[in-house]
Amino acid sequence: MSDNERAGRRDLLYSGWHRPRRVRDLIGGTKAAHLLMIDLDGVEYCPTCHRTLVLIETKNSSNDPETFPTYVTAALAVDAGLRAFCVCYSCVCGVTGDKHETRDGCDIAEFRVQQIAPSTGELLAMTPEVYAYWLHAFRVEHWRFLCRAPPDR
Repeated sequence: MSDNERAGRRDLLYSGWHRPRRVRDLIGGTKAAHLLMIDLDGVEYCPTCHRTLVLIETKNSSNDPETFPTYVTAALAVDAGLRAFCVCYSCVCGVTGDKHETRDGCDIAEFRVQQIAPSTGELLAMTPEVYAYWLHAFRVEHWRFLCRAPPDR
């Protein structure tokens, strides 16, 4: 991921075009109703060999991961032989004055993580620091057993 947000906003043009109500006039209602897709929120990968490490479905929510439908991401992970996780995060805005806050003064206060593929795991609560180390651990595991060429950093 780039160190900086590239666009500063999410482009919703394709997302809007892909909806059945928009495509109905082009291919008919029945066919349009079959045009289903999800956005893939996170693909964690190795910076050395560029192999995919895990898939992550993220939700900005105070709810726990088990309350969200994640079956497409889970099926994709199983098909690819990967692990997948649902990660819910809650934010705090305008309180911390932390240097990591976004432009609108918000930052992530907590992550709630649950493995969704190939099997369901226990729900884990993590601070932002612990979550960052958790993400890095996937690279360490990969370097140790698969890639064998960790970067110099």
